[in-house]
Amino acid sequence: MSPSTEQIADRLALLALEEWGEAVDLSDAEVAALCTTPPHAGLVALLGAAVDGGKVRVSPAAAETIAAAWAQRMAWCVQLDALLTRVVAVLGEADIEVRVLKGVAVATLDEPDPSWRSYGDVDLLVPDDRLLAAVDALRALGLVPLVEPVSRRWARDHAKSITLVDSVGHQVDVHRRLATGPLGARVSSPALFASGEQFALGDTEVTALAAAPRLLHACYHAVLGGVRSPRHRRDVLLLCLGVTPHDVAPWWAAGWSPTVVADALAWAAVAEHPEVLPEVWRQWLATHTPDSVDQAWLAAARREFVDRAAMYARALPLSGRLRFLAALAWPSRAHLRSRGVGRATHVRALLRRAFAGRRRRPTLIADMPGARHWSDVDVPAPAPDACIADFEDGAVLYSPSTQRSVLLNATAAAVWHAVDGRRTVADLTAHLALRYGADPRTVGSDVESSLSAMHHLRFLEGKL
Repeated sequence: MSPSTEQIADRLALLALEEWGEAVDLSDAEVAALCTTPPHAGLVALLGAAVDGGKVRVSPAAAETIAAAWAQRMAWCVQLDALLTRVVAVLGEADIEVRVLKGVAVATLDEPDPSWRSYGDVDLLVPDDRLLAAVDALRALGLVPLVEPVSRRWARDHAKSITLVDSVGHQVDVHRRLATGPLGARVSSPALFASGEQFALGDTEVTALAAAPRLLHACYHAVLGGVRSPRHRRDVLLLCLGVTPHDVAPWWAAGWSPTVVADALAWAAVAEHPEVLPEVWRQWLATHTPDSVDQAWLAAARREFVDRAAMYARALPLSGRLRFLAALAWPSRAHLRSRGVGRATHVRALLRRAFAGRRRRPTLIADMPGARHWSDVDVPAPAPDACIADFEDGAVLYSPSTQRSVLLNATAAAVWHAVDGRRTVADLTAHLALRYGADPRTVGSDVESSLSAMHHLRFLEGKL
C-alpha cells in the first residue's frame, strides 16, 4: 500500500537524516497537494530534493510542477535574503544588534544544501529593549506593522515580536523574545547576544544565534509555536546532530527550560524511527525529570489567547498586571484600525465575554457577512495586491491598497492557499477534500463561506 500524503510529508522531514529505503512513487494528485502546502511548511524544497536524489519517482508532468514550485519558492527566498541584508544595514546604522533566526540561518548553517530549506518571511532578534527602535528604524525601508501593537508601552514590555510588511508583501518578524509568555520572558536577552555564528549572505556578513541556542529555539518553536509540523521536527533533529547535551548545559542558567526541550525531543523522536534522534539525546531524555511548574506553563501555552494572556498576567507584579490587561482591554486606535475593528465593536466583545462567559472567537473572518454566493463553475482569484502572513494556526490577509487586514483560521487559510485563479469552486472543494480526507459536503460549505467573506473584504475577485 502506498503511503499517504501526510506520511510522505513526515518522510520528507527526515530526508538525509535516516535511510530512505526504496523509492516512493507519487501520483500527480499527491504532488499537487504537496506543492500547494503553505511556504512555511517547507515541503516543496524537500520534495524537489527527494526527486533529484531518486528517493521519489513522479511523472514528467509532475516533475515540471515540482521544479516550477521549487524555483518559485527559491526566488522568493532570494528576495527575502536581499531584504534581510538591507534590514541588517539599517539596524546597524541605528546601532541595533541583530541575530538572524530560523529560515536562512538554518538553510545556510544546518541543512545539507541551502536549497533544501525554503521560508516565507525574515525572522530576526533584537535586544530586549530595542524592539520599538528597530521597528521605527525599518520604516525607512517601507516596512510597517502588519497589525499595530495594542500600545507602544505594551509592546515594549510584553510583546514577543512585531510583524512588519512592505508594499510587495515581504514580511519581517522583529523579535525581542523567542517565545510568548513566562517561558519566553525567562530567557536572557544579553546571553543570546553574547555569542553568535556568522555566515555570508551575498556580500554581507550576518550573525545567527550560536548552535546551542539555535537548537533550543527550534525546540521552543516546535512546542510553543502553536502547531507541530514536519518542518519543526526536521529543525530539531538537524540541530541535534551538531549539538550535545553538554553543549546545552551552560544555557539552562540563562533561563531556558529543560522541560520544553524534553517535550520537543520526545515528539521529534518518532516511534517508527527513534534512531533519528542521536543516542546522547536519547540518553538525556531518559534521565530528564520534568519541572511541574514548566509543565503547567506548557499546558497554558496550548490554549486560546485569552487563557494564555490570563495566565501570563498572573505571573506579573500587580502594577504590571493591571497595565498589561488594561492595554488589551483598551488598545490603541491604530491597533483596532489595523484589525478592521471599531472601538464600539471591541467594547461589545469585551462585555459579551465578561457577562456571558463567551470566549473570543479565534478568527474575524467567520463573522463577516457572505456578500456573494459562489457557484461550482465560478473561478475565484486573489486580488492583485493581497498578501498573506502565515502563522502556525492561521494567517492574516493584508491589502496595502485598502490598508485592511483580517485574521483567518486554519480552514480559511487553507482555502486561500488553494485559490490560484484557475480552479473553479468545485475544483477547490475536491482538492481540499482530497488533501485533508474530509467530507466534500462539509468542505464545500467551508469553501463557500470563506470565499464569500474574503470577497466581501475585497481580497478576492471572481469570474465565470
